[in-house]
Amino acid sequence: MRQRLIVCCLLLLLSASVQASPRWTITGISYRGNIALDSVGLNSAVQSIPIQLPQQFGSQGEMLLSVQRIEEVLIRRYTSSGYYKAHIDSARILPLAADSATGFSLVIYLHEGAKYLLGGITLTGATQFTSEEILHHFQTRPQEVLDEKLLQSDIDEVLKRYELIGYPFAKLSLESLLLNDQNGEIAVDLRLDEGKRARIGRIVTLGNANTASEVITRELRIPIGSYYDANEIERARSRVERLGFFESVQEPELYLIDDSTVAIVVRVKEANTTTIDGVIGYNPGTSATDAGYINGFVDLAFRNISGTGRNGSLNYDHETQSSQQLEVRYLEPWLFHLPLNISLSFLERQQDSTYVRTDIGAEFVFLFSEDISINATIGLDRVIPTDLPDQPFIAYDSRTLLTGLGGTFDTRDNTIAPVHGIFAALGATYGAKTLFGPARFLTSSVGTNVGITNVLVDASFYFPTISDRFIAAIGIHSHDVTSNDSLDASDLVRLGGIRSLRGYREANFLISRYAYVNLEYRAMTGRSSFLFVFSDLGYLFRDAIRGDATEQTLYPVSYGIGAQVESPLGILSVSVGLAKGEPLDQAKLHFGLIKQF
Repeated sequence: MRQRLIVCCLLLLLSASVQASPRWTITGISYRGNIALDSVGLNSAVQSIPIQLPQQFGSQGEMLLSVQRIEEVLIRRYTSSGYYKAHIDSARILPLAADSATGFSLVIYLHEGAKYLLGGITLTGATQFTSEEILHHFQTRPQEVLDEKLLQSDIDEVLKRYELIGYPFAKLSLESLLLNDQNGEIAVDLRLDEGKRARIGRIVTLGNANTASEVITRELRIPIGSYYDANEIERARSRVERLGFFESVQEPELYLIDDSTVAIVVRVKEANTTTIDGVIGYNPGTSATDAGYINGFVDLAFRNISGTGRNGSLNYDHETQSSQQLEVRYLEPWLFHLPLNISLSFLERQQDSTYVRTDIGAEFVFLFSEDISINATIGLDRVIPTDLPDQPFIAYDSRTLLTGLGGTFDTRDNTIAPVHGIFAALGATYGAKTLFGPARFLTSSVGTNVGITNVLVDASFYFPTISDRFIAAIGIHSHDVTSNDSLDASDLVRLGGIRSLRGYREANFLISRYAYVNLEYRAMTGRSSFLFVFSDLGYLFRDAIRGDATEQTLYPVSYGIGAQVESPLGILSVSVGLAKGEPLDQAKLHFGLIKQF
């Protein structure tokens, strides 16, 4: 009623003082009766409408509506400051001159009333927590002006807390708000309706045009009928995202089936899951007569074959002019509908003109959690040396039955260009090796049954430094080969080059024990793009082996620069590495490509 009277008075005032003014402009606002809030603060509230003085209106009615909005904003400002009984006695629009052509001045008469502070908050309806425990976490405090936004934030935090323990449809509402004129306090009464603890009744997947829904739901690992758990839902989403089959996995949505059952909707966007990863390197000649050579590798990976989650890969690695390796792998996920993967592999390696190695293996990986996996391996390794009458001893004709155990821990946010996270792997294998020849090297002093043990440790750490754009990457790698008898060349590990010690030739070192560190500092230029500087430092040791009783210890060091860039062709990588002590013309140049289609 008060607002209507004010508007009617304004209309009468304008009718009496203005005759068909072509312009309706308010040039200024002044206030009467404001003591607690100054004019500057009130004007800032008016500007939020927004109104910028002088303000011109198209008609008399438009100007009056704006005046009404100004009054409403002023009352809200007083209410947010604790003056719940503040009101506007009247508002006058006065012409600046007799013909009003120069505009109008708005004068507002205020009654502020008393200021009220929060006396206390009461909460009823809580059973999962005590009222005191809930209110203890509130940022809204007694003997302060009640901040409605802060109170709403406190209410939201309570509802999030209930969602975490399985009550996603809990409601917390304002039951009453009472003003006490005697002590100038306001009492707030909240009512909590916890609802029933929700169970998951259905899981729906959307956006998976190529991937079978079963692939997503089994990775979620959320049984139908289990209680809703917000933390577990987020971990489940992360597991699906880390499959690498999708560009994005949205936060799961909840839909009410009944008063105690919810449906979870998981929306995904399919990614390209077939990749080609290639690297080409050039190794300059070691002398004026050595022309140098090109080396590199190609990885072809088929992830998520036909949308089933099955993986296959083919790798060809041309290390040196006379050494090459071919490897084929296949992975069958969730064997017997359990979090158990089986991987089958075949490898054949031509090592110069000295021997050929064939390796057939199977690996069983138990997915203990989204971060931890445990694996067991079995395999058969066959080495056939080139047996020429005048050739010195290199390796035995042998067959090795391999068994092994290991585990991995992986929290990386991105496998191509991690910003944060840890990858760690620990593994050990034992090989029962049987020697068959060459006959002239199998003397009476040589045992034909040999035990070979390999222990491997790999760890990589990624973390932001001065910002999320500048990433430190540290890789620590070690491998130790031991035997209850002498080793031969086929038992040793080849190291150096693109994927280990950059700045050195591929497979430059033949060793039985190593420990090296890859240090990189990256400047991110995109989600998968970055510039980097690097340094690789290592400790290498080679035991005495049959045919060469010399032990050798090396401490290689290299450094360089590089870049990884997203392009229409795929993800391109290039790096230049130089071994310590070598001239610049011996720097090793490497190119790489990761292509998804």
